[in-house]
Amino acid sequence: MRRDNFRITAPVWTPAHVATTLLLILLLTGSPVTADTILFNDLTENVSITTTSTRVSDLSCGTNSLFEFCLLTLNPPSPTAILLTPPATIGIAEAGSTNGSDEIAHGQIIGTQIAVFNFFSDLDPGAPIITCSPPFTNCLVETGGVQTAFQLFWSDGTVDTIQFQSDVPGPTSGLLLIMGFVALGVLKYATF
Repeated sequence: MRRDNFRITAPVWTPAHVATTLLLILLLTGSPVTADTILFNDLTENVSITTTSTRVSDLSCGTNSLFEFCLLTLNPPSPTAILLTPPATIGIAEAGSTNGSDEIAHGQIIGTQIAVFNFFSDLDPGAPIITCSPPFTNCLVETGGVQTAFQLFWSDGTVDTIQFQSDVPGPTSGLLLIMGFVALGVLKYATF
């Protein structure tokens, strides 16, 4: 037989072949992991939580005679995911102070992969929740904006973000009144 009688042709890929192949690749690689963001809001006299997570359960917020609080549990992102982030407590201090007005504690229910969060805020006025004294107690300084306290790392690649937003105390009314009188005195002195 002669060699020119054998012809090798490349397969023809139609749009249907391409679509089927892409669909199989997506199905075999698994669905992407969705990370969640949980925001503790401490902007008013009542602490609250904002999240779109479907994994949050046992949510409870309230106020007692000592502090405002929010408690919640966060279920794992998948049945086989293992929580890799160790338990920790973060104090949140007002600028220029070692007194922590807020605290976020993260732990885990023993024997499970369920994460637990406790957020505490002092009553206004109230005793500090925590004293910030590194290296024993880590504290963040509240800015009034949204700040990240923790990131939870899971064995399936999910990274959840735990944030807080606290009100920043402004100058008191008395201080503003004194500043106003000083300004008037300066203006009166400058005009004569």
